[in-house]
Amino acid sequence: MHMSNTRKRLKLSDVADIRTGFTFREKIEELPVGNAHIVQIKDVRHIRDITQSQQIYTNQLPLIDWKGKAHLLIDSECVLLPCRGEYIKAHYFAGNQKESKALPLIVSSQFLILTSNQHVLPEYLCWYLNQPIVQYELRQIGQGSKIPMLSVSMISKYEVEVPSLDIQQHIVALHRTWEQEKRLTQQLIKNREQMMQGIFQQLLKGQ
Repeated sequence: MHMSNTRKRLKLSDVADIRTGFTFREKIEELPVGNAHIVQIKDVRHIRDITQSQQIYTNQLPLIDWKGKAHLLIDSECVLLPCRGEYIKAHYFAGNQKESKALPLIVSSQFLILTSNQHVLPEYLCWYLNQPIVQYELRQIGQGSKIPMLSVSMISKYEVEVPSLDIQQHIVALHRTWEQEKRLTQQLIKNREQMMQGIFQQLLKGQ
């Protein structure tokens, strides 16, 4: 299969709409039942540790009782880029795994929300922002205060590499396969560890 390898460097603001998440004035109260999901950095870090994936779904996230404006809610694919603190791994919000039970998402101000246009697949943009050299450069951009911070204006001019859509799709497919391999490896290690613990206990009891 022939794939076009034309690529160019474009400013982030030319390939995505960038805005900040919602600033809560009071402590966020997570509930067993609610009308919207909430995403904070603690949530995406926990999900990444478990799934070994940059992808998140609304049904993986806590619920809240949202009484704010409807236009602040997210219900379509986007990239969530943490903008406060040391953790700046991008996450790809893929919507809900169960469409019939889909509730909208409210993104906290701990993130910048990047909604890509027709030139860039959101999953590719997320992958690109997580590349080591890009992560390093974003950290450099965010330095200058006690707590590293990224703002819309700071990253708007950052240039990203934009290959053709077929190349983007190929990269996304390969990355999904790699994430699946990491999950399987993690599970194998966990199973092996449990087995070894059992052997150790048997040896101790046999003394």
